[in-house]
Amino acid sequence: MRYFYKLGNLVFEIVGSGFFVDKIRDEFVSIKISEFQEPQLVYVFKDKIEKNNYRNTGRLYCKDDSILIENGFFVYSVSIGKSSTQVEIESGIKKDNSPLRKVFQRFANFNYLTLCETQVKNFVYNIFDWTSQIAGLGINQTYIHASTIEKNDNGIAFFAWGGVGKTALLSHLCMNSGFKFLSDDLGVLDSEGFIYLNPKKIQIYGYNVLNDRGLFRKVFANRGKVDFLNWFLFNKLRGPKRARRRVSPGILFEFSKKEKVTLETVFFLEKVSGSEMKISKLAYEVAARRMSSIVMSEIEPFSSLEREAEAGGFNFVASSVKVKKSIESVISRTVISNCFLVVIGESVPHHRFIEFMQGTIEDLGY
Repeated sequence: MRYFYKLGNLVFEIVGSGFFVDKIRDEFVSIKISEFQEPQLVYVFKDKIEKNNYRNTGRLYCKDDSILIENGFFVYSVSIGKSSTQVEIESGIKKDNSPLRKVFQRFANFNYLTLCETQVKNFVYNIFDWTSQIAGLGINQTYIHASTIEKNDNGIAFFAWGGVGKTALLSHLCMNSGFKFLSDDLGVLDSEGFIYLNPKKIQIYGYNVLNDRGLFRKVFANRGKVDFLNWFLFNKLRGPKRARRRVSPGILFEFSKKEKVTLETVFFLEKVSGSEMKISKLAYEVAARRMSSIVMSEIEPFSSLEREAEAGGFNFVASSVKVKKSIESVISRTVISNCFLVVIGESVPHHRFIEFMQGTIEDLGY
């Protein structure tokens, strides 16, 4: 049996068997497709990857058509062809049948994850995000570091760095104002201006639920007392930035039922010192340029891998400069009439920020 998934217009396949591979597939179950479509990206999980004919260039092993990476979490190779990219990963994680060991693993972890669950998370952030970004550019699709929502076929994106308030705003609008969820961390945008569902799990921090009891209740609705104790202790002893849970967005919000939605409005959220909060028009090409830089930071370790491959004399991977320009090009081709810069002072109360943004969005007719 073959397993195909579709993220925006990017079709990818996951090949392999075993407990760990099944957990990887669970991450993408909501975008699984039943019919065969030629994949632009293939992930192959293997017991062992051989280093035959590779040349060492620092942390990388390179040859003409692929690179091999050992990053402390995984050993994996990436081969980029004209029409598809193949990623081979050593899947050394075995099923742990000890309930007591799982309890200890979770309780010692501020994400409350077992070793296997941590490795699934590492796959998503350290392998999937950057390889799917590079493959997506081949079909004029890119990530945007944004929370995206829709209402009545009209899409809104909140561009921002992490920790500015995207998740809190998305949560409020989806739970109280009838908006449907599309993405929290990495939105998916194509060159025609359509945004798509990305079911990547949301990372909920202590500060996200501090002023949102409704979100807190949903996050912990089916979690046990030990889970809550871990959350309480990490919040108390290490602070709200060191208590975190990975949660499927389908548990928290209603997904958009649209295959794709036109991006109509962009808010670029920016934290500054002080207590000021204001909104002004922002040229969309400026927002696209700034967002391309943010995306480049979100798809690390791509830039460092590309530099090391180039230093070793291997140029089959597009340079970081070219990738950034391609990301900016895809974003900037979207025609956006409503693009705003929202400046939020660090001392602005949470409720004031939410009320201000909700009022602004309502004034735009949503």
